[in-house]
Amino acid sequence: MNKKIGVFDSGLGGLTVLKELYKAMPAEDFYIFGDTKNVPYGTRPGEEIESLSYSAFKKLENLGLKAFVIACNTATVYSLEKISKSTDIPVVGVIEPGVMAALENDLEKVLVLATEATIRSGLIQKLLKAGKPSIEVEGIGAPKMVLAVENGLGKSEEGRKIVYSYLDQATIDPDGVMLSCTHFPVLQDFVVDYYKEKGKDIKIIDPAKKCAEIIKGELAKEGMLTSEKDKGKVEFFTSGDTESYKKIGNVILGDTLTIDEVKNL
Repeated sequence: MNKKIGVFDSGLGGLTVLKELYKAMPAEDFYIFGDTKNVPYGTRPGEEIESLSYSAFKKLENLGLKAFVIACNTATVYSLEKISKSTDIPVVGVIEPGVMAALENDLEKVLVLATEATIRSGLIQKLLKAGKPSIEVEGIGAPKMVLAVENGLGKSEEGRKIVYSYLDQATIDPDGVMLSCTHFPVLQDFVVDYYKEKGKDIKIIDPAKKCAEIIKGELAKEGMLTSEKDKGKVEFFTSGDTESYKKIGNVILGDTLTIDEVKNL
């Protein structure tokens, strides 16, 4: 059986990670599952997030996996340890790649935009401080930004207003903004515009590129990278409405990939 790379998110945000994975490894086959029936995860208790994430992993594992990407910061915080311990395949989340990318950019003041659960855990703040004790970090939980993407408002004026309302809450003047929810790269232009209006160029940290780099390295190390030159295939799954996933998903993916069919899982 040709085993694939599994990608999981609470909703549509994981498609931003899939884009980078596919660009880095275009010959690989992927399964991606968005748990849109239960989105958002960020307002749920940690135990429930762990349970939902582990259940999603098992669904994809049953299809045959050679690696698994938790393309959701909140799910990474609460389920990475349990999932990693339950399998021998490489499992990568998006928290550490994001922190690595921020530290590589040598930022001094970082604004972390994430779900409430991710901010509440304090994990990103802790890892940033461990890597650079002098760094200033402020975290803002932005649940309405998740829903803006899920509802297809990523390019709308309503989406812009939602992003600006959260950035207005910041008490630090950051030199970098971490998009520590995989939904948020869809809204990235609004973050850039906000700071440009203040006469400032901001560094945007999207963990997806670093995540793709890490998983590619893990597979290469294990001799599991696909060497064929043909383009790989992607199968799309959701727990919710398939047509909505397809419609909004194609907007998120742009020219990188096209969703022709979405199945329930």
